[in-house]
Amino acid sequence: MTRSLPPVWCGSSSGAIVSIGKRFVIRTGGSNLAAACMLWMLFALPAFLMACILFIPTLQSAFRRTVLNGAQWLTVLGVSLLSVLQVETAKFVKRMYWRYKRHRG
Repeated sequence: MTRSLPPVWCGSSSGAIVSIGKRFVIRTGGSNLAAACMLWMLFALPAFLMACILFIPTLQSAFRRTVLNGAQWLTVLGVSLLSVLQVETAKFVKRMYWRYKRHRG
């Protein structure tokens, strides 16, 4: 039995790599050595690329890395929490819809 994943938008190239890897793991059954190695690579590759951007001066300037102040970090935190709020709201609406449909007959 093969399971398929719905299309996923990840918002970044590293997120796309992870999405592709998850699909690979599901197709291979997720129990073999290749799937385990793929999962580790999917963690290591984006982490390595981020470390390069953080620590190599040429890449720092290319990506215009800067230090954020407290207000900017609060903005980042707030925008990140909006995503969580959206997902939880969608799950709540879906639960209420199925509860309504089940009681309605």
